[in-house]
Amino acid sequence: MRKNKYITPSERYSDRCVKREVVCRKLRIRYEQLDAVRRELHGLWERMRLEFHQAEDPLVADMAWRLYKQVERAEIRICRQMDKYDLWAARLEFWNIVHDNAYYRLHPWYE
Repeated sequence: MRKNKYITPSERYSDRCVKREVVCRKLRIRYEQLDAVRRELHGLWERMRLEFHQAEDPLVADMAWRLYKQVERAEIRICRQMDKYDLWAARLEFWNIVHDNAYYRLHPWYE
């Protein structure tokens, strides 16, 4: 570790880049986790739809319909979260590229 507290612009730049890349990576990981949950919910949704159509007792059909709608709402919520995380990661990647290009124009020797 250096004794003086002065941080060079290239060190500051690399710290920011690393932080942005870590955040972007975490957003992508969360997106993949939500996608796995969404796939599982979609399978449940398909099964509940079949159960609803095959039910002969009105009480069972009503319960199956309520569960079907509940799973559908959960799947919609998960899809919205996935869209949000994907949009955040895409914006962060875009600004990383813009920032990198601007930095390398000013400091071509760090490329």
